[in-house]
Amino acid sequence: MNVSSPVSRRGPLVPTILVLAALVAAFLIFSELWTTKLWFDSVRFPQVFSTQLVAQVVLFVVFFLAMALVVGANMWIAFRLRPIARRTGQSAILDRYRDLLEANIWLAILVPSAFLGLIAGASAVSQALVYLAWWNRVPFGTADPYFGLDASFYVFELPIWQDLLSFAMGAVFFGLVAAAAVHFAVGGIASGRARPARGNGARIHLSVLAGLLLIGYGLQNLLDRYGLLLQQGTLLTGMQYTDAHARLTAKIVVAVISFLCAGVFFANGFLRRWTLAATSLVLMVVSGMILGLAYPLVVQSFQVKPNEPVLESPYIANHIEATRQAYGIDDAEVEPYAAVTQVRPGQLKQDAETLPGIRLMDPAVIAPTFENQQQLRGWYTFPEDLDVDRYVIDGKETDAVVAAREINYSNLPDQNWNNVHTVYTHGYGLVAAYGNQRSSSGDPVWIEKNLPPEGALPDYEGRIYYGEKSSAFAIVGREPGEAPIEFDTPDGATNTYAGTSGVPMGDLFTRVLYATHFTDLNILLSDRVNSASKILYDRTPKDRVAQVAPWLTLDSNIYPAVVDHRLVWIVDGYTTSRAYPNSSVVSLRSAITDAQTTPGPDSDESLNYIRNSVKAVVDATNGTVDLYAWEPEDPILQAYDKAFPGVLKPKSAISPDLMAHLRYPSDLFKVQRQVLARYHMTDPQAWYQQSDLWQVPADPAATLPDQPETSRTAAAAEPPYYLSIKWPGDDSPVFSETAVFVPYNRQNLASYVSVVAEATSPDYGRMRVLRMSDTQQIAGPSQTANAMTSDQKFADLVRPYLNQGSAKATYGNLLTLPMGSGLLYVMPIYTMRAAGSGTYPTLQFVAVRFGDHVGIAATLQEALDQVFAGDAGAETGEEPVDEPTQPTQPGDNTTADQKAAVASMQKAQTAFTAADAALRNGNLAEYQKQVEIAKTALNDALSKMGVK
Repeated sequence: MNVSSPVSRRGPLVPTILVLAALVAAFLIFSELWTTKLWFDSVRFPQVFSTQLVAQVVLFVVFFLAMALVVGANMWIAFRLRPIARRTGQSAILDRYRDLLEANIWLAILVPSAFLGLIAGASAVSQALVYLAWWNRVPFGTADPYFGLDASFYVFELPIWQDLLSFAMGAVFFGLVAAAAVHFAVGGIASGRARPARGNGARIHLSVLAGLLLIGYGLQNLLDRYGLLLQQGTLLTGMQYTDAHARLTAKIVVAVISFLCAGVFFANGFLRRWTLAATSLVLMVVSGMILGLAYPLVVQSFQVKPNEPVLESPYIANHIEATRQAYGIDDAEVEPYAAVTQVRPGQLKQDAETLPGIRLMDPAVIAPTFENQQQLRGWYTFPEDLDVDRYVIDGKETDAVVAAREINYSNLPDQNWNNVHTVYTHGYGLVAAYGNQRSSSGDPVWIEKNLPPEGALPDYEGRIYYGEKSSAFAIVGREPGEAPIEFDTPDGATNTYAGTSGVPMGDLFTRVLYATHFTDLNILLSDRVNSASKILYDRTPKDRVAQVAPWLTLDSNIYPAVVDHRLVWIVDGYTTSRAYPNSSVVSLRSAITDAQTTPGPDSDESLNYIRNSVKAVVDATNGTVDLYAWEPEDPILQAYDKAFPGVLKPKSAISPDLMAHLRYPSDLFKVQRQVLARYHMTDPQAWYQQSDLWQVPADPAATLPDQPETSRTAAAAEPPYYLSIKWPGDDSPVFSETAVFVPYNRQNLASYVSVVAEATSPDYGRMRVLRMSDTQQIAGPSQTANAMTSDQKFADLVRPYLNQGSAKATYGNLLTLPMGSGLLYVMPIYTMRAAGSGTYPTLQFVAVRFGDHVGIAATLQEALDQVFAGDAGAETGEEPVDEPTQPTQPGDNTTADQKAAVASMQKAQTAFTAADAALRNGNLAEYQKQVEIAKTALNDALSKMGVK
């Protein structure tokens, strides 16, 4: 009697769950891809999406198939070469493995092959831009001095050959491991004392794979010769004496040895002598260690070190030349400057055009003032560091401190979904103040203010749907007849988005996609999403530029401007590389970090080549992105222009109004500044000895005592400053970016560097350096700031604010200007109540130093006159203001009137000094003017003291 056992059946639950999971995963992938496509369509850059997608798919498929085929084919070959008879003495476990393998051979091959293929394909996808640049490469026109290869080989080609070779070696290695595992499982190779089966299949197969791996290692050594021009050595980045005379030869010899070892392994399949193959491998490893490590070490220690300055000199010279070219400082003009320190009346007469442009409003200090006076509603905000721009006011170019008024979502009165995403959708307006003017109370003088915007700027569209604070998505648009719901201005006006950007989402399918994309069910449920709705997202200007131009590194400091009657954001973009031959490597984060800049994670990049190749403009209302080829001759930019045709606009398409607001980018100047600190030395011996090494000084305004916290970071590097300066010998001032250097580990001034930042100037980008004389010491920024704050005038005028406790002094940017045949330092000093709501800094004093002479007064003009014996020789154009009265404290016996009287007497003394100087110069008109000022001040002092 036959009893049949019940047949086990799998229930439908597990297959159903697997199918559903696959469908959900497919829908999630589709939703991400399709919403990304819709976004690129909305910004009119569909070719960026399609080109990247095609490149990524092709790379994934090619690398997936290559890895899977290599691994799978070798596993199949190993299985086909299995011995017919099983080995004697093999364990029962291995017999079981062989049975399972023979029963499920295709599954056993496909699973590891597909897994490794997926890893290889995913890794290749991340290199899509690198392969696109290689495919569209163009020459640099500069050959390296050692191999004679164009720099494009190192920037575009070498990374690809290294990547392909590494992939090939990896594929062969995994194929070798997988094949060995199959051979072992099926009895093709034995372990322990198991008797080998007949046949040479496994030995031939594994020997060939090992030989191929050794060939790859040899080719890698040959490629590594070119990598010597990119590696960091003991002295510099690039080729050095030991590399040229030891490592180059060693790599060739090791490559030849590896090829010979590969031949031994190929022959091993027929010679049946693993001992010979293993011996050759050991000899190769030992030879590699001797040639690659010991031999260069001996050359470096016993030949180079005792004669390093002489032997390394030609390599240092090539390194200096390459570095200066790579960072664009090869045309920097260094000239000696014998700065005078003596003062005389009328000394600044030749600099009369520059004085009115000296910026007294510090963008790093007066953000709370903007917030207090122009915030208008609690949910508006301004950045901590404001920006500097230029506008033509009354026919004259004027430096301005500017900021955009944006939405701060964390300060909304009710942060519900409707408010965040459909009501408070945009900020509004540009706020601008004169950089060189102050009101009688020390506040900024506004160029543009209030809502709706009013002031000296032309009418413009100022709604900010796209800004630095626009972190949340916005849903805009109303159907005909529906009332507007977007908050527009504080007077209660509402608005409906009239811009051209955004992704239409009136249909249910698109709403489902975006509800999935943002994992936000309210997009489906809200009745504020209708047939006319659009969704605006990825709204920060840097995010938008980064997506449409992913090959660019973006400047950390973007700024708003009114251009052609629209509010826009200007973003500087860089093409960079870490593979320019012989050039020094710089950490971008380290170079751009200073007292006012703490870079984000997008600055974690090492580079040794940089160009400001693109000027990007993002419309604050429409979100449209325009990319202008600013340096079209840059080979990296040309490669990506070929890869993404139609993305870049020519430089000639920049409108005159936009050109007037473009400037030399901040991060580029900081990187060049760091490189210039050492690479201004073009003599190899001086560079080696570091005898003239410079460094960026610490920001003095961040280290002075007794001031409240600002956006400055204590002890960090002094930031460069934008301001209009007149270079010695030039006819007129020009908008520039400036910085200073001090000698390494010293505080006196070493040099003053400036680059023409005015894009409309034919000298744009011209970098010049004033090198201080070695025969006299010129005070540096920290020494100057200390001299200012320890001067008696500071004690009389400013110190009471620090001692009384009711107010604090905040020190502004210490500006350095070459004028009067010397160097003039100017530092605004702000005061602010130490406690209480609504406190903000107001400009109360201006400190000036020229040589050893310090002036501190309520205005720049008065401070300059104090320094230059009563007559600076030029007018600043400021309106005269009264000396600020000092705060009183309970228990202070000095009344406010008495302190005001003291201030008036000091003003009278300054005027008498100026009158004496005018009389000595024979200027009777100026003498009479200063006498009248002194009389008025004395009468005011007597009045405050109660004297009739």
